[in-house]
Formats: sequence, structure tokens, C-alpha cells
Amino acid sequence: MGDNPGSLLLVVDADILGVAGHSEGHASNLRDVLQTILTVCHRVLLSEEARSEWDRHASRFARTWWTAMSSRGKIRPVTLQLASHVEALAGCGLPPERLPNLNKDLHLVVAALEYGDRIVISNDKRAAGGFSELARAIPAYGGVAWWDSNHPIPPRLSS
Repeated sequence: MGDNPGSLLLVVDADILGVAGHSEGHASNLRDVLQTILTVCHRVLLSEEARSEWDRHASRFARTWWTAMSSRGKIRPVTLQLASHVEALAGCGLPPERLPNLNKDLHLVVAALEYGDRIVISNDKRAAGGFSELARAIPAYGGVAWWDSNHPIPPRLSS
């Protein structure tokens, strides 16, 4: 789906942007992930829902990265229509207590499925597991790969 051969159109969860600015833990891996996206041909999808989360959680490092991505035209804004997806979740048969967490991250999955290359970069293992569970009830939601900071971003896919 990317415009350049071998490029990816990715969805980046706000948790990546928030932790990337820390000095401890796996923040270095997260900065490497973001720098790889910046320096190679990959681009990032940004829905209004994601933008709102990014605004609340982005670290100083992430804001600098975001500015650089924007100046290079590597942020692709998208408008999501989530109502039918929210209805599908409500009727999926999962326990009602699971739905708020799925609804919170639904925009990531919808953006990846409808506009991107079906990849969400997130360290939220609970979300990844929740959507894996949801995929058993609604197979369409299983088509998304969840990459974390330990999953290297390829510099370019083979054409």
C-alpha cells in the first residue's frame, strides 16, 4: 500500500511515542524503531483518534520525530468510520468487560486494515492479545500483525 516500492504504511500506537523519550528500559529500541521509519521509505497513518492519543502521550523525542516525519510528508492522515466496527465488537460474543479495551484500540486496527499494510507497532501486549481473541469471533480483525520494539522494522521490503 505504500507509494514507494518496498515501503510500508504503518500504524504507530501512542505507547511507542510516550516511552521512546525515556532513558531507561527498552526506550532505546523504540527510538531505533522510530528512527528507522523516519530514515527509510516507510510512512505512518494518522487518524484523528490516534492524533489525540499522540498529543497526550508523545515524549519530547517523539515530538521531534513527528515534526521530521511531517516535514518529509511521511504522515498520512486518514478519517475512520468506526461506528460499524463498534457495533461488530458489541455483538462479537466476548465478555462485556473485555470490550472497553478493544474499543480503545479499535482505531489502530481499522486504520491498519483499511488504509495500511496491516501492521500496528505497539508494545501493548494486552491489545494484541485482545484482538487475537477477537479474531476467533470476527476473522477480519485477525489480519493485523502487531509488532513491538523487539520486532525490527525492515529497511525496505523486497519488491
